[in-house]
Amino acid sequence: MKSADEIIETVDKTIDKRALKIGIAIFFSIIFLISIHARRENFLNLEKNTFLIIAPIAGAGVAMTWRREKAQKYVERVDWWNLVFFIFLFSIAGCISYVGLSDRIANSIEIIQSLFL
Repeated sequence: MKSADEIIETVDKTIDKRALKIGIAIFFSIIFLISIHARRENFLNLEKNTFLIIAPIAGAGVAMTWRREKAQKYVERVDWWNLVFFIFLFSIAGCISYVGLSDRIANSIEIIQSLFL
């Protein structure tokens, strides 16, 4: 059995440190853009939460352009069934919220709860 030092040494040799630094820079750039989204939207006269959509998509585009040889693998390895499931799940949740059904359900639960307390 390998010791912890041997494992760390093996991992240290296999990691491309330049790629790791670039990946970390892309990650923190996205986090930074998300954290300042309100100011940028006001400055650029964009709709509310536009930067929350733009920042991750731009970061993914940069990452895929940077690692072009792996970009095709990223697309091929997507679990499309789960992705479609979550797209429809959040679409339904948004529709329910938009028409006010979630508020009615919450009020009904509150009334039922007050009957038993």
